[in-house]
Amino acid sequence: MLPRYFFHLYNDELLRDQTGECFADVDLAREAAVRGISELIAEQIVAGRPVDLSHRIEIEDSAGKLVCTVRYGELFTGSAGAENSIPNQPNR
Repeated sequence: MLPRYFFHLYNDELLRDQTGECFADVDLAREAAVRGISELIAEQIVAGRPVDLSHRIEIEDSAGKLVCTVRYGELFTGSAGAENSIPNQPNR
């Protein structure tokens, strides 16, 4: 059985993921978060709204441990690679 990861969105409000998704590892979960952020940013741009680059997605494992944080700004600075993610750093 694949591990379940939860994607909590911190933008203008906190949206906690109650369902999660299963991935083989945290790197694949992180890739999904980057894709999700890309879609959210595109929606903001199309709607003519500003994009706050400090917004983020925090990924928790099924034990509730923070395993990775992906900030919107990482997609613009070229640091969106997994080696530049912020693992195990609570940002609450």
